[in-house]
Amino acid sequence: MSEDSGATMSELVGFMTHARVDVRMVAVTHVLQVAAEPANWPGLKEAKAAPALARLVGDHPKVASVAVQCLINLSADSEFQAQMLKLRLVNSVMEALKDDACSFRRHGVMLLSNLCQTQAGCLQLMQKDERSDGSTVGVHLRRLLALFLQAPGTHSPSAPGSAAAASLLDAGAAQAEVTEGDDFEYAAAVLQNVTQDPDARTIILHPERGILEGLLGQLSARSVIRRRGVSAALRNCCLHEERPTAAGLLRPELRLVERVTRPLVGPEPFKPGERDTMPHDWLVHGPAKKREPDPATRRHLVETLVILTGSRDGRAELRRVNVYPVLRNLHYWLEGATELLEEVAKGRGEPMSMGTMVGSHVDEEGDAAAATGAGEAAADAGAAAEHADVLGEAVAKAGEHSGAGAARRVAEAEARAKEASAKAGFGPEAKAALHDEGEAGDEDMEGDDARTVDAIHQLVQVLKADEPTAPRGGPAAEAEAAAAPKVVEVKDEAAPSPKPAAAAAAPVAELDHAAKRAAAAVEAAGFDEMD
Repeated sequence: MSEDSGATMSELVGFMTHARVDVRMVAVTHVLQVAAEPANWPGLKEAKAAPALARLVGDHPKVASVAVQCLINLSADSEFQAQMLKLRLVNSVMEALKDDACSFRRHGVMLLSNLCQTQAGCLQLMQKDERSDGSTVGVHLRRLLALFLQAPGTHSPSAPGSAAAASLLDAGAAQAEVTEGDDFEYAAAVLQNVTQDPDARTIILHPERGILEGLLGQLSARSVIRRRGVSAALRNCCLHEERPTAAGLLRPELRLVERVTRPLVGPEPFKPGERDTMPHDWLVHGPAKKREPDPATRRHLVETLVILTGSRDGRAELRRVNVYPVLRNLHYWLEGATELLEEVAKGRGEPMSMGTMVGSHVDEEGDAAAATGAGEAAADAGAAAEHADVLGEAVAKAGEHSGAGAARRVAEAEARAKEASAKAGFGPEAKAALHDEGEAGDEDMEGDDARTVDAIHQLVQVLKADEPTAPRGGPAAEAEAAAAPKVVEVKDEAAPSPKPAAAAAAPVAELDHAAKRAAAAVEAAGFDEMD
């Protein structure tokens, strides 16, 4: 950059501190145009544009709105992002959002979603950074959740008397047909990242606040941004330190499994008798039922079910509502196997080797083997959910059911957890480690859909094993307790950088996460592969 251009940039930034509002407005508008080009960022750094823009967040509403759009563009750069966090911009934006007359609510939430792609940003939102005194931990998050769940136009109309109306009118259920007026939809991307923090999960899981119910309702939102972010946040919450039952995730009134599975149900008919034990919500639309169209959201939902199999109660709940036919139809649909779906609809047997489910019969030898290893396999399934994108070891080899065997498996699971936890960190090192894992999924699939199929494989392999028959208490119960899933935090892919309408924001590359394939774990477990 030449000296003249550098001087011009400094002069332009200097005008943003002028006493006259109209001068500041002209200056910040020019900076917005300049900030849209990454080639201009070095000059803006030298001119100290980030601090000047951050000061304008509390300026005249029109000036502040344009300044926030500039900050969104610049937050695509890690150096600018670090400067913004040092200036405690998360706190400034959250304070501004408290005002109903805030002129940049939508863009402000977009900026938060970018800043919270880092651990430092999440800690600042949780008010747990080094400059916080600890007395206000979680206040910003609770306020953001309230705004997110109470945003105008949250509900979409349902036909009078329709059977679906009850489920769609849950707290925060469906968005309006268009989301242009949804100022807080990008808060879902914030939740996706901040729920890596245990304190954030504790706030959401608190049963008396009703936040979890509201988030479950968002799975029916019109906005794909809401559905995608909330589904990832729900998955993270299922990885809380407490077992699902203790955390209240499986309390009957919540209907967690039913509501997480419902978006995965498609228009395909089920075999005779399969509908008998399914929740009514899954069946009300019949052939008109639309399956979740977003691949990332589908993956998050299936991974949530995988994580829930890490506890006995979770597996029992998945069996109770009969998720297997839903997974089977989803798998066929993802593979494009329409002819197999037609065969299933006609009741012509079970064309896919996905294992034995509730109510089915296995031979005595297979039954005994499944009973021996089910507790350990399910425990390893929970441990394998250690990182949401490293789910490939969900089923471990079913070995001897003894205290020593369980201890050995726990040690192995902890070692895997440490490795995945290291990969789960923020920053370029973590991105490189995840990228080096290689692409997941079948060759004829890409990204999320391939990883969804892998997760379905894992889920069915865990569910096919019957529960251990040993009585409660004694060595068997102690072994199961020792083998309880070791839960670690999930760090999901960075939410995509939102772009203000006034200028084309510089793109932010999402973390190119790769998941381990389930094939090795399935082969080691001695189970049949899916066709």
